[in-house]
Amino acid sequence: MRHITSLQKTLTFLDVSYAKKVTDEGCKHFEGKSMNMISIFVNGLSNISSVGLNMIVGSCVETLVELEAALMDQPEMKNDFFANLAKCYNLELLDLTGNSSIDDMGF
Repeated sequence: MRHITSLQKTLTFLDVSYAKKVTDEGCKHFEGKSMNMISIFVNGLSNISSVGLNMIVGSCVETLVELEAALMDQPEMKNDFFANLAKCYNLELLDLTGNSSIDDMGF
């Protein structure tokens, strides 16, 4: 994901579902960026935490319409990313199926 900077203006759809080698370290490449992503699918990414997901979501709060982050049941998946998710005013679809570590505090 380190080449994400070159796609900053044109990338609107990202699907890295079940990419087992994607970690929070890779997600850092989204930090501080302003992306035009509309759809993000990160289902089953077992090696990222809510911190990593927060970096991805935070890069596109103004444009995000669709977020699929299902089957991310690792204990490191907490409510942290809801802070940025709450800023996604265009969000129409949110799938957090199977994320049992997320609780009422996130909502």
